[in-house]
Amino acid sequence: MAKVEWTKKSIESIYQISEFYKVKSPKYADRLVDKFFEKGDLLGQFPKLGRQVPEFKSPLIRELLFQNFRIIYKYEKDLIQILTIHNGLTPLSDKSIFD
Repeated sequence: MAKVEWTKKSIESIYQISEFYKVKSPKYADRLVDKFFEKGDLLGQFPKLGRQVPEFKSPLIRELLFQNFRIIYKYEKDLIQILTIHNGLTPLSDKSIFD
């Protein structure tokens, strides 16, 4: 089982997503946040579950697709770093992951 670390950027991403959805449905926003963390736990058990991010050449940068979101993470040895939660409807750039 791999250790899962959530970066500051990933927590900020979850917060922003939650705030967006809270306007219409606080319950849905809370469930969505819970699901993100459940997916992180799942990656801890199955680190190679996600695919390599197509925009990057590195096999270490992977993503797990969930609804219209991309849970982008780095997997190296026994450590998973969740880098960001990205809206799959917007283009992905280097800066959006590592800022």
